[in-house]
Amino acid sequence: MQTTKIENGFTKNGNARQVVVSTDGKVRTVVKVIRSGKPVERMTIQEAYPGDFVFQEGWAFEQVSVVQENGDLVRIPNIVAEAEKWAICPDELKIWLSQTISEKTAFLPAGFGWDGTYTEQELKKLALIRIFFKGLPEEHLVKILDVVQFSKKSGMPTDWANVERHSMPDTIQPEPGQVFWVVWTYDNKVKMVQTMKSTKNVRGAAKVTLGAYTNAKGPYGIAWQLFRR
Repeated sequence: MQTTKIENGFTKNGNARQVVVSTDGKVRTVVKVIRSGKPVERMTIQEAYPGDFVFQEGWAFEQVSVVQENGDLVRIPNIVAEAEKWAICPDELKIWLSQTISEKTAFLPAGFGWDGTYTEQELKKLALIRIFFKGLPEEHLVKILDVVQFSKKSGMPTDWANVERHSMPDTIQPEPGQVFWVVWTYDNKVKMVQTMKSTKNVRGAAKVTLGAYTNAKGPYGIAWQLFRR
């Protein structure tokens, strides 16, 4: 079945909000979060199915539309029928829809399609990276986890068998920028270092760069390369 991505923020006579709810009252899943840009550009995005209701509200208007097979939204023309559909929308979301004047962003509240911080896909990504860096102290691991959502999947390899690997250097020397190494040693330790006189006891390493990518606003994200004997 074809699905459609619905942004929870849009513009109509100023800022407006919308939320996707199934015919049986289920708030549809948040599949993407836009966390950067102007406040009005920051929002959650839901996945909608044909037949779902889209409740919309902004300055001087509120309406209910139905998602069509081709992804278009068609407003319910009958005022009485439209009023009946509003009963399906959770009360907390009715309040959220009405807050476009006081709030510019459009992130759905926690518990409605997501946990308020991460999408289901993002949670899977975090779990995978946690497994990959298992054993790394939490205070070091958070330096990686805090920025993975702003990064490219291709720059964060987690499978030693299916990625390009580089020859292990004899030593690890300081480098300019925000560069550090995560090393896996033969005595089963995992640690973060910036220098190492000898890598003889290192069986694998990840050279990690913070601010690995650049856009108009400057460096962002994280990426790493894998080294193995």
